[in-house]
Amino acid sequence: MNSMAKHYGFDLDVPLKELPKPVYQMLFYGTKNEKFPFIPGEDMRSRFRTAYL
Repeated sequence: MNSMAKHYGFDLDVPLKELPKPVYQMLFYGTKNEKFPFIPGEDMRSRFRTAYL
């Protein structure tokens, strides 16, 4: 989720009801096969692109 928030430019600390509708829909229904960089964690070195399904 952090990788998706960073890529699409939204804050995970914002309440769901205050998020723009496209962000809300993406969180609940996925990115429709659109890929974005996924970084597992700051201490991990591997990076890859994936869709949120």
